[in-house]
Amino acid sequence: RFTIGAKAADDQLAGNYSNVITFTVVGNAVPVVTLYDMVAAMSKGTQTTADIWTPTVVTVEQSGVYEYDAGVFGVASDAANTHKIYYYRGILDSDMDGTASTYGSAGDGALWPNYVILDADGTKTTADTCWRIVRTTGSGGVKMIYNGKWTGSTCANAQANAQVGTSAFSGSSSSSGRQFVRIGYTYNDAYASNIETDVALGDLVGTNNTAFMNDTDSDIKAYLEDTWFGGIEEYRSFLEPSAGYCNDRAVYSGDTLLGEDTLVAQYTNSATQYFFAAGKRFTSNITPSFGCSRSVVDLYTTSNAQNGNGQLREPVALLTADEAYFAGVLSVSFPSYDVFLRSGNNFWLLSPYARLSTGAVDPYTVTQNGAAGYNVLSILNGVRPVISLIPGIIPADGDGTATDPWVVTLR
Repeated sequence: RFTIGAKAADDQLAGNYSNVITFTVVGNAVPVVTLYDMVAAMSKGTQTTADIWTPTVVTVEQSGVYEYDAGVFGVASDAANTHKIYYYRGILDSDMDGTASTYGSAGDGALWPNYVILDADGTKTTADTCWRIVRTTGSGGVKMIYNGKWTGSTCANAQANAQVGTSAFSGSSSSSGRQFVRIGYTYNDAYASNIETDVALGDLVGTNNTAFMNDTDSDIKAYLEDTWFGGIEEYRSFLEPSAGYCNDRAVYSGDTLLGEDTLVAQYTNSATQYFFAAGKRFTSNITPSFGCSRSVVDLYTTSNAQNGNGQLREPVALLTADEAYFAGVLSVSFPSYDVFLRSGNNFWLLSPYARLSTGAVDPYTVTQNGAAGYNVLSILNGVRPVISLIPGIIPADGDGTATDPWVVTLR
């Protein structure tokens, strides 16, 4: 028999195990244990909405791997929902005591490991890229965020070393940073320079029956696909084309979801404040979700995917605000020291936050302390790519810690 175990919430430090996955070996057969299986084996059960939002700092008891509860948080918009989805929460601080620790610390490694290295030939060179698992997907894949390159001894990188560079989300000046339409990962270029005329909302953010108007790449999308992706291009066949990355552009005025025909003034000095869907979820009704309400237009997938808008040239994008909240990134008033996403630099998320009364249009960020923030589109922030490994990946080596990451190799 072959067993994988995860430490229970109340027994982690005592070294006791629960949530085991047991395989019975028949004859000389060797059990197949995938990366997904290893994550699933660490599950501590499900969380409620209160569990997600109530903590001001994620403690050792609240950290770990949890099963996504679609009955509480909504059905995920992953291409398939044939597998349970699991997500990592908290788990940064090496002391797990709620105080700030060294950025890029190895953290919880032995308790809830989540480091992966893409290592072409199994030799671990400083050209190999490091990743941290954020969650699994409904198809049994594994979604990961970039965490720098192998240093020769660890994948625990911080600040500039944990990202691939910096970029504006979209726009290179203060005026273009205030354009409503540029909140899109792709957008309708017909309105990219029109900052005064009232325009129907559907023309600005697209409609949920077609994505064709969003024909222009944001700066950050072009940066990821055209400038950066070539460095891991050899792994393309290992990446899920249908994983889905949600740039949820549903718009609210107060508690009202606006229709596509609503006229919107793109920019005035005293503009009406609008919240995009994620901003609405995290300001008045804390309900994060792996779903995507406008999946036809806002769920970014590659052209060969069976779901989403098919507008990704490469299977890479950014983390959503919802995924960050499940990971333990809380509001700007909380320090969030114990969040493994915290790198010591601000970096972009894919989710739009709001069009503020100043006229500024802001996407979400994760701040240097690991809290939720937002910034004007044209500001330079860190870029941390997100990819999703296909189902069935079996690590060639490693235990998932920073110093001995799970190895995904081409050989």
